[in-house]
Amino acid sequence: MGAYAGHWAALALIFLVLSLDEAASSHEATIQPLRVTLGARGIFYFAWVIPGLALVGLLGVIYWGFMRALPPPTRTRFVGAAGIYVAAALGMEMVGGYVVNYYGQKNITFALLAAAEETLEMLVTAAEPLVERGRFSSRARRSP
Repeated sequence: MGAYAGHWAALALIFLVLSLDEAASSHEATIQPLRVTLGARGIFYFAWVIPGLALVGLLGVIYWGFMRALPPPTRTRFVGAAGIYVAAALGMEMVGGYVVNYYGQKNITFALLAAAEETLEMLVTAAEPLVERGRFSSRARRSP
C-alpha cells in the first residue's frame, strides 16, 4: 500500500457520505437547532455552514501533504474541483441564507441562487470528463 492509501480510503468515504447526504438532505436537520444555539443569521442563516466551514478547514490541514504529493496536473484538478464544490455547497448556501434571512424564501433571487448552487455542485462531477475530452481532442488535433 502507498504512503497515502489511508487518505484515498478516507476520501472515498467522504464522497460516499457527501452523496448520501445530498440524497437525504440530512444536513438540513441541523439548521434550526444550530441557528437557535448559535444565534445565527444573515450569511449563517443556514447554520449548517458553520460546522461545514470548520470541517473544510480541518480537511485542508489533514490533506495538505497528500495534495502536495500529487502530480501537478492531478493536484490542479483536485483543488479546482474542491474549490468549485465548496464555493457551491457553502458559498452559495451562505448567500442564499442572507437572502432568505432578510427577504424570505419565496422569491426569484433565492430560486436562482438555489439553482446555481445545485448546478455548480453537479459541474464538479461533469468537469473531469470534459477536461479529459478536451485534452485528448487537442492532442489528436496536434498529431500529424
